[in-house]
Amino acid sequence: MIFGCVASVSTIGLVKEAGLAFTELQGKAVSALSEEDFRCLRRRLDELELPCIGFNAYCPPEITIAGPGYDRRQNLEYIRRTAGRAGELGIRQVGVGSPRSRILPKDFDRKLAIRQMTEFLLDNAEAYEPRGIAVALEPLAECFCNCINTCDEALEIITHLEGAHVGLIYDLYSMERQGEADRSVAELMPYISHVHISDDVAGDPYSRCMPHPQRYELHRTRLRRLRSAGYTGTVSLETDLPLSAPQLASTAAFLRTI
Repeated sequence: MIFGCVASVSTIGLVKEAGLAFTELQGKAVSALSEEDFRCLRRRLDELELPCIGFNAYCPPEITIAGPGYDRRQNLEYIRRTAGRAGELGIRQVGVGSPRSRILPKDFDRKLAIRQMTEFLLDNAEAYEPRGIAVALEPLAECFCNCINTCDEALEIITHLEGAHVGLIYDLYSMERQGEADRSVAELMPYISHVHISDDVAGDPYSRCMPHPQRYELHRTRLRRLRSAGYTGTVSLETDLPLSAPQLASTAAFLRTI
C-alpha cells in the first residue's frame, strides 16, 4: 500500500515532511483558485517533489450531483474547468463524494436521483478519461447525506454504467458509521481504487481527525484485511481539522507498520 494525506494548498509541505508518498487536494478548492494561485500551487508541488494523486471534496455545494437543483449545463462547466486543472497537476483519480451536493428531500424521486448521479458520473468520465484520470464514486454515511450510503448502493450504479469505468472510493470512516467497515471486501476488490481512513473528535462526523493511537490496532487490522484481499493501492489520511506536524509524523510512523 502507498500512504498519503489529504491537505490544503497551505499544508502540503507538512505531508512531505512526514515522509508520506503523496497528497490529495480538494477539487473544489483547486477549481476555485485564480490562475496565479494555481500556478503557485503547481510550482510548490514541483519544488516539494510531492505528487498530488487525486481530488477529494470534489464539488462545492452549489453543484448538485443528485436532487432538485440538478443543472447539467452548470455541472459540465464545472467538470471541464476542474478536469483541465486536474490534467495540469497530473492527478490519477477524482473521487466523487461531496455529500452536500447529494442531499435529497424526503419526497424526491429516488429513481430520478440515481439517473442524475449516473449522468454526472458519465459526464465526468467523458472529461477525465481522455486525460488518463480515473473517476470513482464514494459512498458516504447517512450522517453526511442520504444518497448512496453503502458500497452495495454504489456498486449498483457503477456496475451498470455503459461505456465508462468508474471505481469505488472505500472510505473506512463512513463504512464504520454504516456498519460495513469489517465486511468481506472480496466482492469489492475489482472496484476499489482508493481508500480513506480517519477517526473523529468525540463522535462528531464533522471533526474527522488522524487515527487515534488507541485505535491503531483496529485500523491496522482493517488495512491488512484489504492488503490480504489484494489491494496494493493508495490510502489517504482524511481530516477536517488543521494538520499538525507532530501528529502527522506519528501517524505516518504508524502507517509504516502496516
